[in-house]
Amino acid sequence: SLLLVSTPIITYTVSENLRLLVGRELSSLERFLLAALAKLVATIATYPYVLVKSRMQKTRAAAAPSSADSSSWGTTVAALWAPFAETRDATLAIYSAEGLRGFYHGLQAK
Repeated sequence: SLLLVSTPIITYTVSENLRLLVGRELSSLERFLLAALAKLVATIATYPYVLVKSRMQKTRAAAAPSSADSSSWGTTVAALWAPFAETRDATLAIYSAEGLRGFYHGLQAK
């Protein structure tokens, strides 16, 4: 979760470094475009972690017992939650099933 907080830090750092790299006063449009590029860099850097985290949460939610059938809850947890017990397990599962592109699945909607 510390990585999620770092997204604005990455955005600001990249934006300021790009501004310094240009070395002159920027117009409003240029500032906007540099900020958009900085946000793109930050999103690309942090999105894989966000994806892994959301997949783990989705798996956990699917493993929660329903009020209608709580007797099979243990089986559901073993079948769905066990492979994603740790971030490393979820990361390896996503990479094995979808490859490197799998870590950016859904990015176009963001």
